[in-house]
Amino acid sequence: MSASRPARCLLSKAPSTAAKHPSCRRRPFHSTCANHARPKPAYPSVKATDMGLVQQRISESASKLKPYTKEEKRLLAHKYTPEQLIAIEAGEAAIDPQDLVTQGAIRGDPYRLTYLDDMSQIRPYIDKPVRPAEETHTDPSIRLKTENELAMAFHKYTKARQARIQAWQNMYGSLTDEQRQEFAEEKAAE
Repeated sequence: MSASRPARCLLSKAPSTAAKHPSCRRRPFHSTCANHARPKPAYPSVKATDMGLVQQRISESASKLKPYTKEEKRLLAHKYTPEQLIAIEAGEAAIDPQDLVTQGAIRGDPYRLTYLDDMSQIRPYIDKPVRPAEETHTDPSIRLKTENELAMAFHKYTKARQARIQAWQNMYGSLTDEQRQEFAEEKAAE
């Protein structure tokens, strides 16, 4: 027997590796549609909100949030003015602690900060540095023109344009037909 085999034998699949069943499941023809949904359980699961566990956790977390103590108020008075302290206390009184527990969360979106910060100061190693006005090349006193200024600028533009047109006509209008022909030939030669 020869050691070489015909190309037909080498390129065809061996009978042992050929799949006896197709890789995708085939359904026999039927008039009803296939039900690919998960089967529903015989007994529905009980949710945590129905059992009262969620409300219990909210009330426990809300009880941990307490108003400022006298010592904390004294420390805040060193940093804030009396008007600011009144505004802080009014803001604290306006926010329900249960709202903080249910709605307050650390952001998880892609645009969140990668560190926790109260934004009270700029940290040069973390935050983008604030450039002085000299480096931004912007005029801080820039403003839009008023209607009168726009009208004056347009009037000035139209007068300058009319002057250019008149100068061109004076320069080329006084030429004879022969001079114009020579000028056109020079332009064409260039």
